[in-house]
Order: sequence, then structure tokens, then C-alpha cells
Amino acid sequence: MSPYFDRSGIDVHGETAEEALRNLRRAKKDDITVAVVNDVLNDLIRDRDHDSSEPGPMLYMGWYWRNVDFFTPRGFTIAKGDGQTAACMNNKWDYPQRDLTDEEQKVVRDLVWAAYVASCRGGSLAEIHDATDAKLAEAQAFIDGLDVPGDGGW
Repeated sequence: MSPYFDRSGIDVHGETAEEALRNLRRAKKDDITVAVVNDVLNDLIRDRDHDSSEPGPMLYMGWYWRNVDFFTPRGFTIAKGDGQTAACMNNKWDYPQRDLTDEEQKVVRDLVWAAYVASCRGGSLAEIHDATDAKLAEAQAFIDGLDVPGDGGW
């Protein structure tokens, strides 16, 4: 499980798998649900960033996609640099950045969820990838259109 979400209520550690299951059963159902959906969405974006020489349809400002939290307020940070705006959960370069508002985060979450739904549909693999990437590209276009402090806006 990723360390980038607040999973303080979820303990999946143990000396044995059975002990980890017992610990997990003590967690709040809502915490587990949010963690699972966050993982699904982040895995989808990371998996569609399929070619290291070409970025995926949703951009990350950094070396690799670091998980974002699609549900917790201020769980998704964007930064503007090198002529683009992208997710940026570890701003090593000190680019202008800000957190998405709750409304913006919902728009991105809904578009990424639509990409996930598209990824689960039947059909040819090329059609599935195209439909998935198109929705992720919509999310990226939305992010790219947002103002970030330091670039004359927000």
C-alpha cells in the first residue's frame, strides 16, 4: 500500500498473512474503501504511462507518477513548469504549485473514473486503450487549463 495516502486507520502489517488480515479487519470500512479506489485510479494512470520515452496521457511533474489522493481535500497538488501544468506530489524544482479545490478534484476524479470504466469494457485492446487514454487526456487538459500561483493567475 502506498505511503502517500493517510492510511493511519489501516494496518496491513503482521508477522503472517493471517495476522495482517486480522489487523485489516479492525480498520474502518470507509478508510479501506477510499484506499482501494485511490489505488485503482492511481494504478490506472501509472499503467497508461506505458512508454518511458513518451509521457502517458496524464502528466506528472517528476520522475514517475506518485500517488495522489482523489478524495481527501488538498490530496491532489498541481504545479506549473516547463510550459505545462501537471500533478506534482513532490516538487523538487520549486515550481509554482497549488492544491486542487474540492470542485476541481471532483472533476479530475470523475474523468479518471470514466477512464477506469472505459478500461474495463470489452472490445479490442487498441479500442480500450484509446478510450481510456482519451478520458485521461481530458483530465490532463482540465488540469493544464487551471491557473497556478506564480504564472499570473489564481
